[in-house]
Amino acid sequence: MQPVTRSEYISRVNTCRRVTNYWGIGSLFFVMAFLAAITWWPLLLVKSVAVIVISCVIIIALLGIFVISAIYDVRCPFCRTSLQSGVLASTAIATGKCGHCGNSLWAEG
Repeated sequence: MQPVTRSEYISRVNTCRRVTNYWGIGSLFFVMAFLAAITWWPLLLVKSVAVIVISCVIIIALLGIFVISAIYDVRCPFCRTSLQSGVLASTAIATGKCGHCGNSLWAEG
């Protein structure tokens, strides 16, 4: 894996955070809308159906966040530690080094 430039790294971290936030907010909106539909529509008061649908939405949301994180993930080329988490991302941006192994992350350019 080739080292990325600092600007590419910041762009990928920001994109990953933005996309996962939209995905999470969209999933939360869907669950809230479904709960509102259950409240106002007597035919959907079957609790088992509600539990199954909400469980499926939560599972799909978590899988979506996992896939999105995997797509935009940036790893240290030396120790393969993911640099998407808050502390490691901040350390990488501030110092240009991996917070786990200490090797330089940025490509020349």
